[in-house]
Amino acid sequence: MGADGSVNFNISGTGNLDQLENSRYEGKIDLINLKVKPERFSSNLLVNAKLRFKEKRFDIRSASIASAGIS
Repeated sequence: MGADGSVNFNISGTGNLDQLENSRYEGKIDLINLKVKPERFSSNLLVNAKLRFKEKRFDIRSASIASAGIS
């Protein structure tokens, strides 16, 4: 699978990354015009999404997936 586009990733937190169960963290991920070519698909997919997470919770705030044409 190949990919084009951009991903903005922002995370903040406290604790020890070697002991995630005792850490507190949150952040966001923005997928911007991310073009992916899944295996066994004849066309690329164009993905835009705003994702948020806080500890064990993951939220999709908005998302769109469209065919980007045949590669």
